[in-house]
Amino acid sequence: MQEKNSPFTSTFPLKQQVIAGVIVFYEESTENLAPHFSPKEAAQFSLLVCEAQIDPKKAYSQALAWKEERKNHPAIDNLLAFLHLQNKELKKAEELIKQSYENYPDYLFAKINYADQCLRKKQRKEIPRIFPTFELSKLLPHKAAFHVSEFRGFMILLARYHRQIGKKKDAQKYYEYAYTADPSHPSVIALEKELFRNFKPYKSLLQFLKFFRVVAKNSRG
Repeated sequence: MQEKNSPFTSTFPLKQQVIAGVIVFYEESTENLAPHFSPKEAAQFSLLVCEAQIDPKKAYSQALAWKEERKNHPAIDNLLAFLHLQNKELKKAEELIKQSYENYPDYLFAKINYADQCLRKKQRKEIPRIFPTFELSKLLPHKAAFHVSEFRGFMILLARYHRQIGKKKDAQKYYEYAYTADPSHPSVIALEKELFRNFKPYKSLLQFLKFFRVVAKNSRG
């Protein structure tokens, strides 16, 4: 599911950077909510996404109401699938994830969610069909830049896939891309724990805090 951004991204000293040949940007954007939402509605929905991270039970009924008003919207379905999982509605989540993949073929989160579901079900052969290329610039050539949540989610998915098929070097490469983009995010730290036996809790977070202090000091100077 699309996850809440790293707590550092709102004050991250970089607005964007180039990783793996694509631009990764950090500022919040409601572009993916258009043209179905007005600016006011987009702001309200963004608040609901944040609330879903804090109180998924409370956000659940609100997300269902949004779904009733807009039957086919990728961002709403993405949020609702996440909330189905958070509220232990596994069957509903799996059905919506598959439906979203079929309904929104150019929506990256729909692809990531379905691919992740396939990995969980040990259907690894589906991944190359979902992603005929693992290069974002070729996969979605119409997109000039990717939000950190999109990039991070895709790289984590690829790392886990390559780990499952026994390609450890490739798994580490994709982990490093995700780490470069957002080293403090819990999903990156969880991936690090999966990939490396000598994992030390909060290693990524501590390294990032050190990096952040250095960059902030240099920007003031």
